[in-house]
Amino acid sequence: MNTKQRIALFGNFGSQNIGNECTLDAARLNLAKVVPDAELFCIAQEPSVASALHGLRAVAIDQAPAARREPNGPSTGFIARLWA
Repeated sequence: MNTKQRIALFGNFGSQNIGNECTLDAARLNLAKVVPDAELFCIAQEPSVASALHGLRAVAIDQAPAARREPNGPSTGFIARLWA
């Protein structure tokens, strides 16, 4: 079975700090070359801004601690909500 990779990029994105935004862009562009079929999303300080600037789905950093995986079960928390 061939499943699509999902890659999360975590950082202070969406803050419109040029260094952070360039880092996300560089990661996004290089990942597109290396794993072109992967689904990329980011965990960002300002998810709506990061999404608009970079064209990625985004969730807020403060939602990240809610993510967990039950033993032998599905993901719950923000990751499950993002991909639902």
